[in-house]
Amino acid sequence: MLKKVLIIMVFIFASHAVAQKKIGFGIKAGGNYTDVAGWVVDISKSKVGFHFGIVTSYEISEKFSVTPELTYSRQGFNYGEIEVREPTNNEIIVFEIINHLDYLNLPILGTYAVVPNFGLQFGPQFGFNIDAKNVLKYKHNAELNDPTPFEQTQDINTLELGIAVGVQLKLSSHVFIQGRYIFGITSVFPNSKVQNRNAQLSMGYNF
Repeated sequence: MLKKVLIIMVFIFASHAVAQKKIGFGIKAGGNYTDVAGWVVDISKSKVGFHFGIVTSYEISEKFSVTPELTYSRQGFNYGEIEVREPTNNEIIVFEIINHLDYLNLPILGTYAVVPNFGLQFGPQFGFNIDAKNVLKYKHNAELNDPTPFEQTQDINTLELGIAVGVQLKLSSHVFIQGRYIFGITSVFPNSKVQNRNAQLSMGYNF
């Protein structure tokens, strides 16, 4: 009987302790400024993308909380303009290749409150690639400037691991902004050392 009472007391205490923790839920959206690193020759340029998703937080203490998120993120890079001379008529053709990499990202960050409304964030990010393609757009020669750009799918590593560092500023009890930089650790392409780089600026709302 005593054992049962102790078990019930422990259960009640644990339930009360969990209830005291603040669990938050919200949404966020913002812009990406992405590129890749690791080329033998620097052939890429940064491109602008976007992200949106859901945010949760679990308060461990007054100063520290765990913040998992689930976001859709449009990333990638820009090869820039490329000139090719047409062999039949010696005409120069200028085109641009843009790489699109779409991910579902799961960052699990620790948030440390330096002051009540400002915190530092750090932790791992797990990514799952859901689409990858190159889009070719002709920049010169009207005959070739097809309004439907040529798209080519790519062989991409499905899973990605990265490290995220950033800051969070609470503008009110509901509204917040975040600045973050994600360093990719694993390779984007098979048999390569090319990794994602992503600078993010987000605005969110906690319910």
